[in-house]
Amino acid sequence: MRPPAGCRTRPRAPAHDPEGDTIAAPRILIVEDHVFFSEALRMLLGRRLSEEHDEQAEFRLAATVADGLRIAEEEGPFDVAVVDLMLPDGDGTEVVRRIKAAYPQTRVAVLSSVRNLSEALAAGADEALGKDVPLSVIIEALGSLASDEGRPATTLGE
Repeated sequence: MRPPAGCRTRPRAPAHDPEGDTIAAPRILIVEDHVFFSEALRMLLGRRLSEEHDEQAEFRLAATVADGLRIAEEEGPFDVAVVDLMLPDGDGTEVVRRIKAAYPQTRVAVLSSVRNLSEALAAGADEALGKDVPLSVIIEALGSLASDEGRPATTLGE
């Protein structure tokens, strides 16, 4: 998923400089077909991240595999991508695989009601969270990924 020739990509704005000082708010891609859930993530994660940065995090929302891949290709890289596995037009694992192939520095978290999230981790996800996990735990895990405090690939809620 490389940007087409002649297409400008937005430069990555890392959340921290090499000394660990905050220098820019993170860019987050959310690929989730349930509007209420994606808006809740945007609002709560945005609030958490705004406490760490002088500006609001930038969010892009997609509801399908096709839109998620298009936004990632046209506007990537993102600091974090949050991907649901069960999307109307396919399996979100493909989004994980293609984002990690094109932008290995992007931290990817999978959020899904699917019970076995091991395939998402094998595809390159840095975090796999069940939707049965309390929302406060999900926001904390995503905030840690966005702040480069993420742990090695883990699964919560399985």
